[in-house]
Amino acid sequence: MATPRPRFLRNLGGATQPLVMLGLFQAGGTQAIEFGEILELTGDTNTAFVPIDSDFLMYGHIAIANQDIIDGDRAGYYEIMVPRPDDVFEFALATAGQTAVGQRLYYSSSEAVTTTGTHILGNAVGQSHYPDRQGRLTKGATGDAGVTITSYAYVQMTFAQGASYYSRLVRQGSALDLGDSGGFSGILYDNANTTFDTYLDGTQVGHIGADGAWTDDV
Repeated sequence: MATPRPRFLRNLGGATQPLVMLGLFQAGGTQAIEFGEILELTGDTNTAFVPIDSDFLMYGHIAIANQDIIDGDRAGYYEIMVPRPDDVFEFALATAGQTAVGQRLYYSSSEAVTTTGTHILGNAVGQSHYPDRQGRLTKGATGDAGVTITSYAYVQMTFAQGASYYSRLVRQGSALDLGDSGGFSGILYDNANTTFDTYLDGTQVGHIGADGAWTDDV
């Protein structure tokens, strides 16, 4: 059973509470869950949340358990925390380290992350283990705070929006407008056909099919 030390610390945009939703879980006797475990939506043919157990392409799969589920609890809906792009959480590092802001973080277990891997789970954002702000000699300061980041066993992190279950809330109808004049220039996701359609000044110029193949429309 996992022994996580999860903490929702803050939201960089100002929210004071995590986004709590309901997620589907198997019975506690089938899959026990502990508060704070990192979850993936892969149980029962991608319909139920279970503890994350691998470094995989996790688009839209990741959430955090917001309550325990134990033997005797029925299958059904229980609370999850859904990481938003600016939510900051604290998790254990598999190996203590000097994690600088922006450090990519990857799966290690359902209760810890690591700094090496293949599919990005999130990024380090905390600076509580940084040296103190340097005193300025030109202003008469004494002492030297140095430049060494302290090695720490935990990391303050944000989760990648693409990995988080949050992406399922915002993906339909989303668009990235790259143009600065004329018609729409960018990419639209076609949910019905699972394709990406590309536009230049309002004209569709191509699309990427579900098989990854590019097709010209001009």
